Amino acid sequence: MKLKTLAITVAVLGGLAGAAWWSQRPTEVTGSVVTPGSKLVSPAIAGKLARLELYAEAAAPVVELEKSGANWSVINAQGMPADFNKLASFVQSLVDAKVNRDTGSNAEVLARMELNKNRVVFKDAAGAVLLELKLGKTAPGSGTFAQRSGEPFGLVTSFSFSLDTTPNNWVEKKIIATEAPKVKEFTVDFGNGQPALQFAREKEGDLFAGVNLPEGKAAKADEVNNALNAVLNARFDEPQTALDTPEVAGAKAHATTYTLKTFGGDTYTVALGRMPAPPAPPAPIPEPAAAGAEGQPPAESPAPAAPAPQPGPAYGFYTVSNPSSPWQSVLPKVALKFADYYFNNLPENADKLMVEKSQ
Repeated sequence: MKLKTLAITVAVLGGLAGAAWWSQRPTEVTGSVVTPGSKLVSPAIAGKLARLELYAEAAAPVVELEKSGANWSVINAQGMPADFNKLASFVQSLVDAKVNRDTGSNAEVLARMELNKNRVVFKDAAGAVLLELKLGKTAPGSGTFAQRSGEPFGLVTSFSFSLDTTPNNWVEKKIIATEAPKVKEFTVDFGNGQPALQFAREKEGDLFAGVNLPEGKAAKADEVNNALNAVLNARFDEPQTALDTPEVAGAKAHATTYTLKTFGGDTYTVALGRMPAPPAPPAPIPEPAAAGAEGQPPAESPAPAAPAPQPGPAYGFYTVSNPSSPWQSVLPKVALKFADYYFNNLPENADKLMVEKSQ
């Protein structure tokens, strides 16, 4: 290619690339009406927050969080207590986010920012809107395009927190609000008709001792502590409101019940179980195979083995004695589904928690 032709080609391609960039440019710089580095959400608004609504391209909120007294709950997740650490982190990320500049109020520019993607609405205790924040696509480099209610212009912000629009993900998944050293008594009932095993200690830091163990048996301290920690740290995956399903009923009928009493006087009961696997089907009858070689009987083809039956999911059923607990009104209405590994970390029988007394 001749040098002149090459130069013309490069110039044309450069012009096309420039035109493409111009048509897709996300923002239009104007005289700024905001202070660069100012906060996206003021601490004053965050301080009055009593209800938070998250929207995802929908007219109705997909996540609703509301404060009652000192507690937060997820309204559209059976009113279950909210994960306060997640909520606080999200609100703080909005307060910490900075406004880099405004983009002007040109309609085409605002449309390219995709501000209809997500919305965050702050409300006070009376239900009045404190702030509606539209969040658009990712801004060039980093951050997010945004627009605040009452402002005609868009914003380029440093906000980069992912907006979680699944209600169940905002629910607190750990129910027991105490630590292992605070537990004074620990009882395990395997539901097999035998007396529940009782373990107790006089003060924090002591090892658990058996209270009603069979003659010649003592508490296996490390296994008792392992079982206690497994119960304390269990986090459910999702709530189940249909309590009459075979899986839920079967789990409850075959549950092991753990009772924890703290030095402070609180009592928790946790029944964890799963419906056992159904009996294995009878072995399949081998199918006749094609005839063998001349003078030989046909060989039998083994029938494919059926997959082994599996037990049902693990479910937990809780009660708490503290009347001020945010779980009080929720727990009777739900069965809590757990990952299998929580259930598998629990003792299978009483022998796991006892050892022969040393002579």
